[in-house]
Amino acid sequence: MNKIVVIEHHYLPLVSYFNLLKNSEKVLWEVSEHYQKQTLRNRTYILSANGMLILTVPIQHSFKKNAEVEIDYTQNWVKNHLRGIASAYRHSPYFEFYFPYLEEIYNSKPKTLLELNTRLTYLIIRFLKLDLVNEITTRYLETYPKGYTDLRSKYQYRDENVQSKNYKQVFGESFVSNLSVIDLIFNCGPDSKENL
Repeated sequence: MNKIVVIEHHYLPLVSYFNLLKNSEKVLWEVSEHYQKQTLRNRTYILSANGMLILTVPIQHSFKKNAEVEIDYTQNWVKNHLRGIASAYRHSPYFEFYFPYLEEIYNSKPKTLLELNTRLTYLIIRFLKLDLVNEITTRYLETYPKGYTDLRSKYQYRDENVQSKNYKQVFGESFVSNLSVIDLIFNCGPDSKENL
């Protein structure tokens, strides 16, 4: 068991991300780092009728700290993401129960990527019933002392070789592993934690 995990927020994180968190007592969320482009901080993967679909949150480009990166609402991404999620999971067993919670967060139009990711992550932690102590960093540290498991920058991209437990998915003849955790939640509902 990892006592304290240090990790950054991702956008609708992958199943493997929560698999790491479920074995932790405390999460120290890295909010003091500089934003890294083209990572899971602003993208995720879902399974649609046409195969895997990448959802990317557009940001206003600048070289800022993670906490300062603003979302670009000049693009109609909220409508597109909600439509994509609904199209992919409308026929899943738990879609009607969980989707309104996600929709509420999207429609509130958080100003920063960190705010969006934090709200979505905490919501998912609640759905999964993970018992975690949550804290945020107050400054960036290059390294952490013994007792901390530093996972920053270790899970920046989707690894196709990471295998998660199989569960029934809406689409596909064969199981697609390590998608966004919403794939798991919409398909498994209250049993999602057992499938991490």
